[in-house]
Amino acid sequence: MKHYLISDDSYFLLGAQAILSNNYIAAETINISRQPVRSLSRSLCRGDIVIIAVDDVCIRRKLIEAASSVSCRIVFMPAFCHVTAALRELPWVVPRQVDDQDFMQIIHQLSATPLFPWRMKDEHLMIMESFCRPELPAGILFIKNMTTRNLSQRKRALLKKHGLSESNCHGTLLCRDILFLRKKYQDKQQSPQAAYFI
Repeated sequence: MKHYLISDDSYFLLGAQAILSNNYIAAETINISRQPVRSLSRSLCRGDIVIIAVDDVCIRRKLIEAASSVSCRIVFMPAFCHVTAALRELPWVVPRQVDDQDFMQIIHQLSATPLFPWRMKDEHLMIMESFCRPELPAGILFIKNMTTRNLSQRKRALLKKHGLSESNCHGTLLCRDILFLRKKYQDKQQSPQAAYFI
Protein backbone atom coordinates (compact mmCIF):
# COMPACT_ATOMS: atom_id res chain seq x y z
CA MET A 1 0.00 0.00 0.00
CA LYS A 2 1.44 3.34 -1.10
CA HIS A 3 0.53 6.88 -0.05
CA TYR A 4 0.06 9.65 -2.60
CA LEU A 5 -0.37 13.35 -1.89
CA ILE A 6 -1.71 15.21 -4.93
CA SER A 7 -2.11 18.98 -5.01
CA ASP A 8 -1.28 22.18 -6.87
CA ASP A 9 -0.42 23.78 -3.51
CA SER A 10 3.29 23.33 -2.76
CA TYR A 11 2.86 24.42 0.87
CA PHE A 12 0.22 21.76 1.47
CA LEU A 13 2.44 19.09 -0.10
CA LEU A 14 5.47 20.09 1.99
CA GLY A 15 3.45 20.20 5.22
CA ALA A 16 1.60 16.91 4.64
CA GLN A 17 4.79 15.11 3.62
CA ALA A 18 6.60 16.40 6.72
CA ILE A 19 3.79 15.11 8.97
CA LEU A 20 3.88 11.68 7.32
CA SER A 21 7.69 11.40 7.38
CA ASN A 22 7.73 12.42 11.06
CA ASN A 23 5.47 9.40 11.62
CA TYR A 24 7.69 7.12 9.49
CA ILE A 25 5.24 6.91 6.56
CA ALA A 26 6.69 7.26 3.08
CA ALA A 27 4.54 9.21 0.64
CA GLU A 28 4.91 10.26 -2.96
CA THR A 29 4.00 13.89 -3.57
CA ILE A 30 2.63 14.93 -6.93
CA ASN A 31 2.45 18.62 -7.75
CA ILE A 32 0.00 18.61 -10.64
CA SER A 33 1.17 22.02 -11.80
CA ARG A 34 4.48 20.29 -12.72
CA GLN A 35 3.50 16.70 -13.46
CA PRO A 36 0.83 15.53 -15.95
CA VAL A 37 -2.19 13.73 -14.55
CA ARG A 38 -1.90 10.96 -17.14
CA SER A 39 1.21 9.52 -15.47
CA LEU A 40 -0.74 8.93 -12.26
CA SER A 41 -2.85 6.04 -13.59
CA ARG A 42 0.32 4.02 -14.26
CA SER A 43 1.48 4.41 -10.63
CA LEU A 44 -1.70 3.60 -8.69
CA CYS A 45 -2.49 0.13 -7.36
CA ARG A 46 -5.48 -1.37 -5.60
CA GLY A 47 -5.76 -0.19 -1.99
CA ASP A 48 -3.36 2.76 -2.31
CA ILE A 49 -4.18 5.84 -0.23
CA VAL A 50 -4.64 8.89 -2.44
CA ILE A 51 -5.16 12.34 -0.92
CA ILE A 52 -6.40 14.86 -3.48
CA ALA A 53 -6.11 18.50 -2.44
CA VAL A 54 -7.09 20.09 -5.75
CA ASP A 55 -9.88 22.63 -6.24
CA ASP A 56 -9.58 23.10 -10.01
CA VAL A 57 -12.68 21.31 -11.32
CA CYS A 58 -11.17 20.24 -14.67
CA ILE A 59 -7.96 18.87 -13.16
CA ARG A 60 -9.89 17.12 -10.37
CA ARG A 61 -12.09 15.42 -12.99
CA LYS A 62 -8.96 14.16 -14.80
CA LEU A 63 -7.62 12.81 -11.49
CA ILE A 64 -10.93 11.05 -10.86
CA GLU A 65 -10.80 9.51 -14.34
CA ALA A 66 -7.27 8.23 -13.61
CA ALA A 67 -8.16 6.93 -10.13
CA SER A 68 -11.34 5.19 -11.28
CA SER A 69 -9.29 2.66 -13.24
CA VAL A 70 -7.94 1.34 -9.92
CA SER A 71 -9.59 0.75 -6.54
CA CYS A 72 -7.95 3.26 -4.23
CA ARG A 73 -8.76 4.76 -0.86
CA ILE A 74 -9.39 8.36 -1.89
CA VAL A 75 -9.69 11.43 0.33
CA PHE A 76 -10.64 14.85 -1.01
CA MET A 77 -9.25 17.79 0.95
CA PRO A 78 -10.87 20.96 -0.43
CA ALA A 79 -9.48 24.37 0.51
CA PHE A 80 -12.84 26.12 0.69
CA CYS A 81 -14.38 26.86 4.10
CA HIS A 82 -17.20 25.13 5.96
CA VAL A 83 -16.28 21.51 5.24
CA THR A 84 -17.24 18.88 7.81
CA ALA A 85 -15.24 15.63 7.80
CA ALA A 86 -17.28 12.89 6.12
CA LEU A 87 -15.64 9.55 6.94
CA ARG A 88 -18.49 7.12 6.48
CA GLU A 89 -18.09 5.94 2.88
CA LEU A 90 -15.13 6.18 0.55
CA PRO A 91 -14.15 8.56 -0.94
CA TRP A 92 -13.88 10.67 2.21
CA VAL A 93 -14.03 14.45 2.44
CA VAL A 94 -11.80 16.18 4.99
CA PRO A 95 -11.17 19.93 5.44
CA ARG A 96 -7.68 21.00 4.41
CA GLN A 97 -7.26 22.98 7.62
CA VAL A 98 -6.81 19.86 9.75
CA ASP A 99 -4.24 19.63 12.53
CA ASP A 100 -1.34 17.16 12.52
CA GLN A 101 -2.86 14.71 14.98
CA ASP A 102 -6.21 14.54 13.15
CA PHE A 103 -4.41 14.14 9.82
CA MET A 104 -2.47 11.13 11.14
CA GLN A 105 -5.62 9.65 12.65
CA ILE A 106 -7.28 9.86 9.22
CA ILE A 107 -4.27 8.15 7.59
CA HIS A 108 -4.40 5.29 10.14
CA GLN A 109 -8.17 4.95 9.70
CA LEU A 110 -7.73 4.78 5.93
CA SER A 111 -5.17 1.99 6.25
CA ALA A 112 -7.60 -0.04 8.33
CA THR A 113 -10.72 0.71 6.25
CA PRO A 114 -11.78 -2.32 4.22
CA LEU A 115 -12.54 -1.86 0.54
CA PHE A 116 -16.24 -2.50 0.15
CA PRO A 117 -18.74 -2.02 -2.68
CA TRP A 118 -19.81 1.58 -3.11
CA ARG A 119 -23.56 1.78 -3.52
CA MET A 120 -25.38 4.77 -4.89
CA LYS A 121 -28.51 5.49 -6.84
CA ASP A 122 -28.13 6.84 -10.36
CA GLU A 123 -30.60 9.57 -9.49
CA HIS A 124 -28.18 10.98 -6.88
CA LEU A 125 -25.63 11.70 -9.59
CA MET A 126 -28.39 13.03 -11.86
CA ILE A 127 -29.50 15.48 -9.15
CA MET A 128 -26.03 16.92 -8.69
CA GLU A 129 -25.38 16.88 -12.44
CA SER A 130 -28.58 18.84 -13.03
CA PHE A 131 -27.31 21.60 -10.70
CA CYS A 132 -23.79 21.59 -12.20
CA ARG A 133 -24.78 21.21 -15.86
CA PRO A 134 -28.45 22.14 -16.26
CA GLU A 135 -28.11 22.32 -20.06
CA LEU A 136 -27.78 18.52 -20.42
CA PRO A 137 -30.90 16.97 -22.05
CA ALA A 138 -31.02 14.15 -19.47
CA GLY A 139 -30.87 16.73 -16.67
CA ILE A 140 -33.70 18.77 -18.20
CA LEU A 141 -35.92 15.68 -18.41
CA PHE A 142 -35.03 14.71 -14.85
CA ILE A 143 -35.83 18.18 -13.48
CA LYS A 144 -39.19 18.26 -15.29
CA ASN A 145 -40.29 15.18 -13.35
CA MET A 146 -39.49 16.72 -9.94
CA THR A 147 -40.70 19.74 -8.04
CA THR A 148 -38.15 22.46 -7.28
CA ARG A 149 -38.62 21.88 -3.55
CA ASN A 150 -38.05 18.12 -3.84
CA LEU A 151 -34.95 18.64 -5.97
CA SER A 152 -33.55 21.19 -3.53
CA GLN A 153 -34.22 18.94 -0.52
CA ARG A 154 -32.43 16.02 -2.16
CA LYS A 155 -29.47 18.22 -3.08
CA ARG A 156 -29.18 19.44 0.53
CA ALA A 157 -29.32 15.85 1.81
CA LEU A 158 -26.51 14.78 -0.54
CA LEU A 159 -24.34 17.76 0.40
CA LYS A 160 -24.89 17.07 4.10
CA LYS A 161 -23.96 13.40 3.67
CA HIS A 162 -20.62 14.45 2.19
CA GLY A 163 -19.89 17.18 4.74
CA LEU A 164 -20.47 19.97 2.23
CA SER A 165 -23.80 21.40 3.37
CA GLU A 166 -22.30 24.78 4.36
CA SER A 167 -20.16 25.13 1.23
CA ASN A 168 -20.99 27.13 -1.88
CA CYS A 169 -21.09 26.06 -5.55
CA HIS A 170 -17.61 24.53 -5.19
CA GLY A 171 -19.12 22.04 -2.73
CA THR A 172 -21.83 21.15 -5.25
CA LEU A 173 -19.18 20.47 -7.91
CA LEU A 174 -17.11 18.36 -5.50
CA CYS A 175 -20.18 16.35 -4.46
CA ARG A 176 -20.95 15.73 -8.14
CA ASP A 177 -17.36 14.51 -8.68
CA ILE A 178 -17.57 12.15 -5.68
CA LEU A 179 -20.80 10.64 -6.99
CA PHE A 180 -19.30 10.38 -10.48
CA LEU A 181 -16.36 8.42 -9.04
CA ARG A 182 -18.70 6.10 -7.15
CA LYS A 183 -20.72 5.53 -10.30
CA LYS A 184 -17.59 4.60 -12.26
CA TYR A 185 -16.59 2.05 -9.60
CA GLN A 186 -20.13 0.71 -9.36
CA ASP A 187 -20.35 0.23 -13.14
CA LYS A 188 -17.02 -1.63 -13.13
CA GLN A 189 -18.17 -3.82 -10.27
CA GLN A 190 -21.35 -4.77 -12.13
CA SER A 191 -19.58 -5.44 -15.45
CA PRO A 192 -19.06 -9.12 -16.40
CA GLN A 193 -15.24 -8.74 -16.37
CA ALA A 194 -15.18 -7.41 -12.79
CA ALA A 195 -14.57 -10.50 -10.73
CA TYR A 196 -12.76 -8.73 -7.91
CA PHE A 197 -13.39 -5.03 -7.63
CA ILE A 198 -14.63 -2.65 -4.99
